[in-house]
Amino acid sequence: MVRVKTNIYNIMETAEYYIERGSGKIELKDYKGAIEDFTKAIELNPKNDLAYGNRGTVKRELKDYNSAIEDFNIAIELNPTYASAYDSRGNAKRKLQDYDGAAEDFNKAIELNPEDD
Repeated sequence: MVRVKTNIYNIMETAEYYIERGSGKIELKDYKGAIEDFTKAIELNPKNDLAYGNRGTVKRELKDYNSAIEDFNIAIELNPTYASAYDSRGNAKRKLQDYDGAAEDFNKAIELNPEDD
């Protein structure tokens, strides 16, 4: 049997760890903590589209629509096929009464993922 020694501190210093932890904090409605974790994930891996998308979702939940849109823009720039980022950005734009922009984003989300409800 081969034993693999995993250093818990190495695991804790990955973007994926902070994304998972931030997602858990969303479930607990600890939005400030979730934003902190997603921001830490971005610091560790600035090319992680999911960290930007998740942070944008929390900001949208907090009604910080403009900042949420900024995060969704980056997520989409990093991953142009990220359908849920288009959908989420569309929802934020709708809240800001940018109905044309929202419709464009919703249409793109449907184009990318027509099977999603």
